[in-house]
Amino acid sequence: MTDAAYPDLSQEMALDAAQMHHQRVEAARRRVRATMPPIPEMRFEQAYLRSLMPALQSDTAGGDVKSDIAGGKEVAVVWNKAAWITVRDQVISPFLQGAFWGILSLISGSVTGALRASWSASAKHDIQRVVGSGDSTSLRKSAAGGVETAAVLH
Repeated sequence: MTDAAYPDLSQEMALDAAQMHHQRVEAARRRVRATMPPIPEMRFEQAYLRSLMPALQSDTAGGDVKSDIAGGKEVAVVWNKAAWITVRDQVISPFLQGAFWGILSLISGSVTGALRASWSASAKHDIQRVVGSGDSTSLRKSAAGGVETAAVLH
């Protein structure tokens, strides 16, 4: 194949070029791997299996559950503990998290609305104080309101 692509190159030169290319690619891969941090395990199954570990018991006397699992040995499951862990992780925890964030969003919306209202009220108060007495301001407001009403009606 190298002979057809580069007929004037000898077989040795073609192999050397391929080896140099391979070495450059591998060096680039090593640089990228060295600069990137390891990717954390974010899959749900791993976290769930880790939380199920207290519900497992070793069949051997004095045995460690993790070493038994790694060795391919059978372990006993305490089903009431496993059921509680599953309900806790799959039902109760998401419900409480949703309730927390829902209540927090309601509170933050109310607080934001109250702050906006107080800021706009204080800004209006400052503008009226700068303009002068309330009579000229109310006169301008009533005149503008009359113009707006007339424009809407016609």
